[in-house]
Amino acid sequence: MAMRPWQTDWAREAQVPSDFLSYSPLQDSNELRDVRIEQGIEPAAWYAWRRFIALNWPAASGRKETPNGAHLDDPAEARIWETFRSRVEAYPGIGRPFSYRDAQYGYDELPRYVYDPDRVGRFGGTTAGEVRPCGNGNPDNRIPWNNLDEPSHQDVRSALSLTAPFPGQQVLTESKINRTAYVYVAARGWYGEASLREAKRRTGEYVRTRLESPPAAKVLDDSNDTQYVSFPVGTIEVKAAWRRLGPRDDPEQYYVNRVRYYDKKDGYPCYVDSGARGSSDQWGLLALHIKQKTVSAPYFVWATFEHVNSLVLDELGPEGRPVPVETPEGELTTAGRDIGAPYSPNIQAIPATQERPQSF
Repeated sequence: MAMRPWQTDWAREAQVPSDFLSYSPLQDSNELRDVRIEQGIEPAAWYAWRRFIALNWPAASGRKETPNGAHLDDPAEARIWETFRSRVEAYPGIGRPFSYRDAQYGYDELPRYVYDPDRVGRFGGTTAGEVRPCGNGNPDNRIPWNNLDEPSHQDVRSALSLTAPFPGQQVLTESKINRTAYVYVAARGWYGEASLREAKRRTGEYVRTRLESPPAAKVLDDSNDTQYVSFPVGTIEVKAAWRRLGPRDDPEQYYVNRVRYYDKKDGYPCYVDSGARGSSDQWGLLALHIKQKTVSAPYFVWATFEHVNSLVLDELGPEGRPVPVETPEGELTTAGRDIGAPYSPNIQAIPATQERPQSF
């Protein structure tokens, strides 16, 4: 990510805490206690950046949620958040997670993306619920940590800029949950709509009548605790947006890793793993959305980070560099205003300030 925490005026003047660059997980923070809007956003911003850094720490090879102890900038197979379980690993199409070999319900197994076997089988997939590759698959048989199977989010289509003036700048998204959230769901057998129906109804009634959420679950793997849906403290969910990098993009300016995305072959769904067989198909991390449930903020703390060059023109500027359409604050640049409709559909986010909420 090209964005840095010291790119704002208050951060330039503030003193960086000694443990700022750390992979220690942040379950809670005294900085979030008694935060008031008149104090500004500084305490929450420090907390958000520290979570961002901890979750982007290099992960130990082939291990989930385990830092390798190296420097933040060191190369790694994946970052901590990438090792979380993807949406379809938490809610697979086979009635339950695909392994119950340990107390963690198979959480530490390497990625495997299993969808509804009946539906996948009808559309050219395997009877085991796994989509077939579009070509020869991946030669080293390593499934990417990032499974971009989210077609939309909040009714906004994720494939945004497929036509001029941004040819090929496809955006796809994914959702993941950490070990705490996964074990909570798996232990209760909540894998599909039917399994959650009554718990959702009771939870909705609780919120409507008491105007607050049910108490957070205190035991992760209590299979009898199914009255309400209330994730435990320490739950983390991430949503990531990736963009296919074009010829005008500099991969060194992005966090790039292998992803799996989906296409069609002979009319049937199939998957493509980026970077296979020396392919130039590269995807860069465009945005990372983190939410975490803490003791002092039991309704989840939300933080969103976006790349400073979310969208660029398809022509280089006078200095031979990509021309951004948005500023780091999310407002349109001169080039962006000249285009008129950089997004399809055209959506502009107006950042929140102390005087106004975020709007679109």
